[in-house]
Amino acid sequence: MFVVKYKESIVHLLTKHFALTDLTGEKEQATQKQPEIRTGMSELSIKIRIADRDYPMRVNEEEEERLRAAGRMLNERMKAFREQFGTADKQDLLAMVALETLADKLLTAQSKAESENTLADKLTHLNKLLASLKLE
Repeated sequence: MFVVKYKESIVHLLTKHFALTDLTGEKEQATQKQPEIRTGMSELSIKIRIADRDYPMRVNEEEEERLRAAGRMLNERMKAFREQFGTADKQDLLAMVALETLADKLLTAQSKAESENTLADKLTHLNKLLASLKLE
């Protein structure tokens, strides 16, 4: 996982799930890799830009690309909310993205649980059918 050295806030909570980079929506800045400093076994120190502020993070090398992609997606959602609702307040935009993200996560978890229950029911039925067969 990665570590953020800032007190608990909505921005901090978002950084746990996303590599938050540029809020301007400029693709060149959002996709451009920032300087990396190696700190040990496959761990990188990077800076992530959130709401015009830089946040230092330490991430595993394997997580870097996934986090940067998540950051690009976050920036796109913030831009869409800014355009849709006409608000420029960064805290409001981050809160709306956080709410949408967690609502999607809850829906995904619910769908997964329902699928697992359906699968378990089908497996139980198949087991009963197999048990009822008499092998001669």
